[in-house]
Amino acid sequence: MTSGSEQARMLRSTSRWLLRRHTPVTAARATAWKNADHSGDWTPVERHLRDGHTQTWWAADARLGGYGPHSPCRLVVATTDAATLPEKAT
Repeated sequence: MTSGSEQARMLRSTSRWLLRRHTPVTAARATAWKNADHSGDWTPVERHLRDGHTQTWWAADARLGGYGPHSPCRLVVATTDAATLPEKAT
């Protein structure tokens, strides 16, 4: 039988391991997306830039660890392309 402090240490270690394997990008990949007309979990967001033009980005509530749409702390991911999740724009 393990003590309470030993269990807490094991839980922290497991949580760190899971967070290393599961990142906000992997959480973004787990959200539903078909195409712009059937965007699933993604919502279009109009982004206004300083030079006056606008871009459509996509935002979604992601789930990771204790973060999620109904948690006190949410994880919102945003990207220029929800289909491919480009590294420099996600």
